[in-house]
Amino acid sequence: RADCSASSNPAPSAFMGASLWFNAQPLSLPLIHLPVDACGVLLPGESRRILIEREDDLAALNEMQFACVGVLPTTPHCAGVSTLLNVRETRRQEVGALIEVVSVGRIHASQIEHDRCFTAHARPAFDGRAEPDID
Repeated sequence: RADCSASSNPAPSAFMGASLWFNAQPLSLPLIHLPVDACGVLLPGESRRILIEREDDLAALNEMQFACVGVLPTTPHCAGVSTLLNVRETRRQEVGALIEVVSVGRIHASQIEHDRCFTAHARPAFDGRAEPDID
């Protein structure tokens, strides 16, 4: 279950983790469940507070690098395109964690696997434009 609520505009520093992620291009990105019916679709720059209770989503928070996680694609029309989230704050609860996230872009998620959490090989998605070389 994920409970979501809108939050204020992100501070400019909220995008630092995503910038580091885009430049580092780690091999795998942990993914969390973010049900569209409960949270809506997050567009770049939008933020939400989300209550995370699933064990594999909590494990994803422990696996994240540069404070970034992806959203697990759960519908057929997603075709592997997902949202990159910058986790601005994590507050552990008695059960689960309350996180504040900012959508910082889109990714192509492939080779989705599950061990302790869902992970995917991810690369930036540039919405119809040619992908620039990222060195």
